[in-house]
Formats: sequence, C-alpha cells, structure tokens
Amino acid sequence: MTFLQWTDGAGDTVGLDLDVATLITYERAAEVTEHPVENGSPISDHVKTTNGTFSLEGIISNSPVRVPTTQMRGLQRATGNVEMRVAGETVRLALQRWSGPFDRKRDCNDLLVALVTGRFAVTLTTALEQLENLIVTRFKVDEDADSGNALKLTLDFKQLRIVGTARAAVPEVRRVQVRAQRGPVAVDDRSAAARLADGNSPVSREQQRARLERIQRNGAT
Repeated sequence: MTFLQWTDGAGDTVGLDLDVATLITYERAAEVTEHPVENGSPISDHVKTTNGTFSLEGIISNSPVRVPTTQMRGLQRATGNVEMRVAGETVRLALQRWSGPFDRKRDCNDLLVALVTGRFAVTLTTALEQLENLIVTRFKVDEDADSGNALKLTLDFKQLRIVGTARAAVPEVRRVQVRAQRGPVAVDDRSAAARLADGNSPVSREQQRARLERIQRNGAT
C-alpha cells in the first residue's frame, strides 16, 4: 500500500490512498569536501549530507480492484447478480457493484493540487519505509487515450531537515558605574569688588594660573 498523509491549512488530517504505485525511487546523497583532510580529524566533519529526494509514479482510478481507504465518500462494494444470454442459454453472473457514484480521479487530483499550492509537509508510507517531512516539488499528470477514468500521476519530493531550538537563561549582568573624569575645579577667591570689576564673569585660566603662582610663592617664602 502507498499512502500519503498531511495536515491542511484548516488543521485537518488528509489521507490519500493510491490504487497502485508503479515506481518509487529513493535517493540519499552526501557531499565530501574537496580540500585535503588532516590526519586524526573526524571524517564526519568534512562530509555534509544533502536533503533526500524521492519520486513516485502511480495510478488512481474510478474502478479500483480493492476498496480504497480514502476518497470513497462512504460507499461500499456489493455483489449483484446479472443474467445474460450466452449461446441460447441464460447464464447468471455475479458482478461487483458500488453503492453509489464517485469520482476518485477528480477528487484526488484536487487534493494533490491543494497539497502543492499549500506547501504542506507530507508523510509518504510505502512497503519499504515511512518518509516524513516531505515537500512536493513537482506534481505531474499524464492524460492520453489510455487514461480513461484513471489518474496517472508523478510526484517528486524533497525531505526537510528539522532541527530543534532551546532557550537558556542568561545570568543578570550588574552594571558598573564609572566615575566621569573631571578636571580641576577653578576656585574663585576674588573679592566682591574684583568680581564686580570683572562683570561677575567666571574665573579665567589666566586668573587661575596667577592664583596658583601666588600660592607657590607664598609657600616658598
């Protein structure tokens, strides 16, 4: 059995059961560095695996041999007796009939178109393995004179690599306050008359230098 399953935009799980898969291709590859590898280093550090690619060719029909598990609208198959005239004799045949009409070909085509345009991740289950996190990169339908009520399809997939994320608590860092570097503060030792004569202007550098020289002379004497 070949089965596709995904979650659509509404959050509903969608399944699609193919009548038959005529060809399934599995491909996984790795890229090796072109640079020389030093002895003793882990070889795996110089090899990078690429995303797996897979392809599927299959058929979905309106006259399936077995009862599909999806897109049957709840219909069942029952045995019905039919009488036919063969070589002048009445022959009763037992035929399989469906309990109602359905169109799996159109329904499945619409679902696959929505899968591609919606860019949903899909899980592919085959007789060999189950492949998860696949994205459909190509959906192809072949219509010819022999197609009839069957949908001949080709699907190409590429597998996503999912990684996990985690959050770690960051310790609180205390802010250190650095004192601003300030220069010497000018001291205004002028008398009230001198400040008035200077128009109450701040102490100039020349006045501050003269004050320091005066202090040095007084200390030297």
